[in-house]
Amino acid sequence: MSDENLTGIWYGRYVAATHDEVNGFIAHLEETGGVLSGVITEPDTTGQVDVRRAYVSGRRAGAAIEFTKQYDGGALAHAVRYWGLVNDDATEVGGRWRIVYHHGSFVMSREKFRADELEEAEDVEARVPESVR
Repeated sequence: MSDENLTGIWYGRYVAATHDEVNGFIAHLEETGGVLSGVITEPDTTGQVDVRRAYVSGRRAGAAIEFTKQYDGGALAHAVRYWGLVNDDATEVGGRWRIVYHHGSFVMSREKFRADELEEAEDVEARVPESVR
């Protein structure tokens, strides 16, 4: 496992093992010295609001990650514990979640670009004629 920072935008999905629920989410995470914080936004499956928000607090040690997702009280007001593993190039995290009697799995991923790939894309864009842009 690389020690690459987990700061960024992550797209994920969680599945409940104890009831019929599958939901997607977007996580905006920040990592500083192994401490994780951020915000998760997801569609509301209760029908109370369109989107629900939760705050993330946790930590990472090597490949191991654990965090708590605390809903903001809009549609839900409880906390969910997550734990899992980060892959070698820090582009995917997979693991488990639990809240009281409910539990399941989750996966989230992000795209990463190397600096030379971004420079190459800028070079290609610079060669495109103005009339096409």
